[in-house]
Amino acid sequence: MSRLFAATALLSIFVALPAQAAAPACWSREDIAAAKVRDLDMLLTEISARCVAAGLSSSADYDAYAVVSRGALSAVGQRLKARFWTVYGAEQGPARLDGFLDAVSGQYAHVPTVDENCAQVAELAREAVSAGGSVVALLGVADRHNLTPPLSGGACGAQPVKVAAR
Repeated sequence: MSRLFAATALLSIFVALPAQAAAPACWSREDIAAAKVRDLDMLLTEISARCVAAGLSSSADYDAYAVVSRGALSAVGQRLKARFWTVYGAEQGPARLDGFLDAVSGQYAHVPTVDENCAQVAELAREAVSAGGSVVALLGVADRHNLTPPLSGGACGAQPVKVAAR
């Protein structure tokens, strides 16, 4: 009987592993910062490109942002790659990262390409340039504009507030 119990217990552990591995891991503060900066970049990239294509703005503001932010965006890209490879492994990491980037980009797919939006995005690019282009500076811009990338798994350590019974 004890062998059957041990075998059943071992089997239940192995059956539970895929479900646990499939659950999204929480995001550290540093990973969230990288995701917010990538969100800002995707917003600027997606909408600026459409505005330029529609003849509603020039590429000068976006181009200045891209030059000033190049190093920060590279660091953010490496941080996100490391996160997805660590959480999902080398086999699933690339596809999961692509899915995340598609979800971030998709947030801006339905933003209308109109003068007002193009002007706002150009101003946002100028703000990012003025901030200095570091990860910290770009995070500040993202936070001021309440950018919230889709983070499956939520923030690490985020616990619901419990109200003490009286």
